[in-house]
Amino acid sequence: MKISDVILLWESYEFYNEKISEVEEHTFDKLESITRFLNQDYPTLGQRKRFKRQVTEKVGNLSSLYSKQIDIIDNLIIFYKEDSNKSQIPIEREMDFTQLLTLKNLTVTLLYNLVDQRDSILKNI
Repeated sequence: MKISDVILLWESYEFYNEKISEVEEHTFDKLESITRFLNQDYPTLGQRKRFKRQVTEKVGNLSSLYSKQIDIIDNLIIFYKEDSNKSQIPIEREMDFTQLLTLKNLTVTLLYNLVDQRDSILKNI
């Protein structure tokens, strides 16, 4: 892997990080409003179907972004793990690969928690 590939990976990571931030806000707002509605009212069958579709769509979109970000982090880990690559890393991107492992674990945890939240909501619709 060349340094230009790593720079592209970081740019991709930042792009997905921004997208995730936007999509998270909309997704969690939607999940919260659906949960609030379910706790206060008795939804009709049509509303339940619409809620299921919305939850599945919103969570699917965010899950996809998390998965793409995890793939990027995996590729960065491979590059940073190689001692021979250390001299090629720009100063602003220097970090220990264990920090990337931590970042990956955090992102995987976010993904699992999102799926658990989706399953919990769908079970109650």
